Amino acid sequence: MDRGNSNQDNKNYARPNQKWECGWTCDGWACRVGPSAKGECRATFECRPMLERKAGEEKGRWRCTRPAEHGGTCEIGPSPDGKCCKPIPKCQPKRSLRAKRALLCLLMVTFSFGLLLVLGGSSKLRWKFLSPGKLSTAHQSEAFRLMEAEHFGADNNGCAGCHGAARSDNPGWLEHALNASPSPLNIKKAVLFDHRSLTKVDASCATCHSGHTFHQPNLTHDYSCAACHIEHRGSGRLSPPLDLHCVACHGDKQDMLAAAELGKKLSPEKFQFHQEGVLASFIPPRPEEGFTQVIHAFHKDHPEFQVHRDQLKDPNPLRFNHAVHFGPGIPKLDGRNLDCSSCHKPDASGARFAPVKFEANCRSCHSLQFDPANPTLQLPHGDTDAVRAFLRSLPLQYANLAARQGMTRKEDQDRFSQEQQKALKKLFPTGEELERSVLMTGDRDQAGGDATGQRGYFVGCIYCHTPGVTAAGLPTMQKPVIPDRWMTHAKFNHQPHSFVACTECHSAKTSRSTADILLPKKDNCISCHSPKGGVPNSCVTCHGYHNTPGKP
Repeated sequence: MDRGNSNQDNKNYARPNQKWECGWTCDGWACRVGPSAKGECRATFECRPMLERKAGEEKGRWRCTRPAEHGGTCEIGPSPDGKCCKPIPKCQPKRSLRAKRALLCLLMVTFSFGLLLVLGGSSKLRWKFLSPGKLSTAHQSEAFRLMEAEHFGADNNGCAGCHGAARSDNPGWLEHALNASPSPLNIKKAVLFDHRSLTKVDASCATCHSGHTFHQPNLTHDYSCAACHIEHRGSGRLSPPLDLHCVACHGDKQDMLAAAELGKKLSPEKFQFHQEGVLASFIPPRPEEGFTQVIHAFHKDHPEFQVHRDQLKDPNPLRFNHAVHFGPGIPKLDGRNLDCSSCHKPDASGARFAPVKFEANCRSCHSLQFDPANPTLQLPHGDTDAVRAFLRSLPLQYANLAARQGMTRKEDQDRFSQEQQKALKKLFPTGEELERSVLMTGDRDQAGGDATGQRGYFVGCIYCHTPGVTAAGLPTMQKPVIPDRWMTHAKFNHQPHSFVACTECHSAKTSRSTADILLPKKDNCISCHSPKGGVPNSCVTCHGYHNTPGKP
């Protein structure tokens, strides 16, 4: 072969499927024959001379047969004995790139398999090697270990609580792997597998978390725990679900249509849930389609809050006017005008406000002093029967008042009681008139006090309460209903919002009816809870996923 022939076509030697290649390939003049399958050089001469005999000749003549792509006929030609004059020097064949890759893969597989045998054979190293990372704090606690031991035995390896396959040995793992659904051998099904579907790990979750139901009852398919709650990401709390987990369903129009149709077939009781720690909830009517509007983000297509969207009213029978209490005619309390904080006090957690109660928030202004001559003698509150019993035992009540004022002799107490009853009869000649005045009168001109700052005396129960009638036909007052949760499908914490004035979100100064629900509108929230406002606005900021069944 002529190494200097620049016209040589070396591409003809391309053999990508061969294990060996000619040692001269790197020099750009690989031989045509190439190595054998065992990597032996088969080079001999550049051609095989051909003997040509003309008519009448005995010996004939040897002719060079080197092809044109390898330089054509050489100048010297074959030797007289028919040998090619250009022998090809032997080379050291080299493994092809394909062979090197195959050898590398074989070595890696062998090494990996050997490493797995070593690690799998040691119980101490086995679990350390298999674990993808630390568990969350809750799943490392002593309480979790005790619960795990109760269900799976005290000698479990720490993984068995969640992973059922961990309860078997090495051959069992292989069996579990081959019988998995989808099978690792079914590549197409594994690629197209819906990761929201329930798995065997979810069954382990339900063993301990038995009180967590899967969201709303019109959910068209159960959602895997592990799809949202991803473990082995380090100690601390589990990372909250991302919006993409919520939007996977709530952003899917077909999913929402299916949920709406399923909801129509279920009874309303199925959708009643009890929030932990809630005493009374405002239960809005469920929309015909349920809560199945397609939503992608709070600041984009989240609907207006239902209380405003459907113009819902507070069913509380208590008569209350916020605007009046902010007015200039109201006497000061502790030297300052009334404001929101006068009645609404944060609870111990700071997340919510303590319920408004008469004794703590109202009595200081709305005194139950039915007798102007004895302002310290006040009616009981909260029970119509107790009020009626109090009025029918006035002789005893006045006598007790005399004792509290320092009269120790019974004769003095009785005389005081008779004098006060006699004076009261000038205002109310009969006991029936007194009861009627106390229960069924509501003189609003007398209720608010006067310009001197004096509090108004008691003007009747119906000033604040809606009257009713007992089964026996006696007048009574309807019990106030003051929910401590207004959004049953959301959560709210007042503490991070403490720097915002109450009236920026609650229009209390213009509210003149108890029926007004003074919740902020969506636009109030979006001003902060949006990418523009810079405050977290993910779904889990306000919403939880799991529900606890039961009527509130």
